[in-house]
Amino acid sequence: MNIVIQGVEICGVIAVLAEEMRAQGHSVVTIADHNPLYTKQYDHGLSNFFDKSDQSTFRNKRNRLSKAMSRVARPLSNRLSTSMRTKVCLKADLYLQVWSGWQGEYALLEQLSRRGVKIATMFMGSEVRYYPLFKKQYGEEDWVFPQQYGASRDEKLRRLQMHEKYADAIFSVPDQMGLATRPYHHIQVPINADDIDFNVPGRDRPLVVHAPTNRGVKGSEVIESALEQLRAEGVPFDYLPIDRIPHESLQNILSVADVLVDQVILHGPGWLGFEAMAAGCAVATRFLDSSPACFRPPVHSIDRRNIVGRLRELLTDQPRRCKLAVDGRRYVEANNSVSKVVENIIQCTLHSSASVKDYVPEVNASLPRIAH
Repeated sequence: MNIVIQGVEICGVIAVLAEEMRAQGHSVVTIADHNPLYTKQYDHGLSNFFDKSDQSTFRNKRNRLSKAMSRVARPLSNRLSTSMRTKVCLKADLYLQVWSGWQGEYALLEQLSRRGVKIATMFMGSEVRYYPLFKKQYGEEDWVFPQQYGASRDEKLRRLQMHEKYADAIFSVPDQMGLATRPYHHIQVPINADDIDFNVPGRDRPLVVHAPTNRGVKGSEVIESALEQLRAEGVPFDYLPIDRIPHESLQNILSVADVLVDQVILHGPGWLGFEAMAAGCAVATRFLDSSPACFRPPVHSIDRRNIVGRLRELLTDQPRRCKLAVDGRRYVEANNSVSKVVENIIQCTLHSSASVKDYVPEVNASLPRIAH
């Protein structure tokens, strides 16, 4: 099967899925911009189709030519890039989009649908999460999110509705789907557990790690304030804050840490939480008790109102930390293998009408329908 994966690279997911799909015998083309924290390569660039992620002499020359074209004739270069990208996508049997929100996206979805290409969408977070609604749904009305997350309701609604109209299968989670009207599948995190060193240090004085991609969204001030309070009480632990280091280095740290404190506002575990579980960390994160049976990871649930007490319990209970670490690795191996995630994406997309959806949103009749 010919597969195209296009989108914004989050946590290396595009490269990881592509590698497994190729191993399963599929022909795969990846379209994504390079993420500086990952050493992944892609066939074409998202911002500029002619950008390549490897450093071969031929492709470097083509990149230089493309950049020169952009400087002297940017509109022409953009049209040519979009045209070439569309041609590649229309050759696919299955088109997988990761993230939403770039120029030409809606027109491409319509063309793919008309051509009969199967479409799968993976919503990754803030591209569709409408934060004012999220705050109301999950009791976070007094939380102030960073200004850059305040995109208009109409734009996020339009993104959702375009994919709800054209995609055969949508993969997401409830805390980013408050505007959704169509049932969807849980987005499972693909983890190559064999590539992650599993180690349970079992320290009496645990090493605690916090590695936020965005402090305002993860609730880092709340987390660090709670840790300071526990330190003042005399609870023994060491704390290592991490800020945007290369992915390989982060994985190495997780393999020697005891606890990952992930987030208290949004719901987890996400990519980092599952990697930590695979590495042998006990994971403390906000978790929705209403999650379906397909998403029941062994984590230590926290939120910003109970964090001090819940972290006190975890940091002073070495046997519990060790049990969470061992159970976490087993869970990842059983539920998050890349092969299993890929097979689920393909089956749910090719047999969309028969596949059972994990979430059925409550339809809000007051939502405006945006013209397509």
